[in-house]
Amino acid sequence: MKNYSEDPSRQYHIQVAKGEVGRYVLMPGDPKRCAKIAKYFDDPVLIADNREYVTYTGTLDGVKVSVTSTGIGGPSASIAMEELYRCGADTFLRIGTCGVCRQK
Repeated sequence: MKNYSEDPSRQYHIQVAKGEVGRYVLMPGDPKRCAKIAKYFDDPVLIADNREYVTYTGTLDGVKVSVTSTGIGGPSASIAMEELYRCGADTFLRIGTCGVCRQK
């Protein structure tokens, strides 16, 4: 896949480069949750903020971890995971709420 980023070292959608994320990534849907979650990290750093994708990286108990929002639905989550994997992540934990439709 061609990378159309202005900086070719960054992933097109999430705007993160290799080595900027931890192996473990927490993944809420809402980008606003990332800053709240990152407050629990030691030394959190905002890595990228592009479209619905916000990424912070810090450490927990000395282990490099990240949080990246996924936006709404499976397709945008899939994009985030694929691009995060290219940057070095391999373990993803979806956190947050889940909605359902109920007909009366």
